[in-house]
Amino acid sequence: MALAYIIATALMIGACGESSDKNSDSMQGIPNDLRSELVGSCDFVDIIFYNSPASMNQSDPRSIERAMGFISMQAPTMHESCNPIGRISYMSNGEIIAEGDIYLTENCQYIVFMVDNQPAYANILSQEGVVFFEQVLSGIQEQFPSQ
Repeated sequence: MALAYIIATALMIGACGESSDKNSDSMQGIPNDLRSELVGSCDFVDIIFYNSPASMNQSDPRSIERAMGFISMQAPTMHESCNPIGRISYMSNGEIIAEGDIYLTENCQYIVFMVDNQPAYANILSQEGVVFFEQVLSGIQEQFPSQ
């Protein structure tokens, strides 16, 4: 009887630890030293939109500064059901110093930064970043309606 109780309790504890939605993962935000490097040395931002014929880049210092403002200080709750809309690369003197996947849906508004092409850090998109990417995607949809 005691053994059956222990097994049943262990099974219930294991089942409680599992999540069928799998949307409660979280990641730390980018470290302050990387954020400082981005702000201090980034001279080019490249954005490639997945499933779209469009891409864009920015080399104007004010545009780059604005793009840096898209990265909030807050780490998001990750949702496995969301898919990225594109990849953003931050460059300095022709070399990528940081890159990440951009997520932009109702439940997923963040950038997942990659290290060796593996998710390493994540930051919520600022409201300005959300509006920017929504406007860009709207413009792409208008220009390429069949995409």
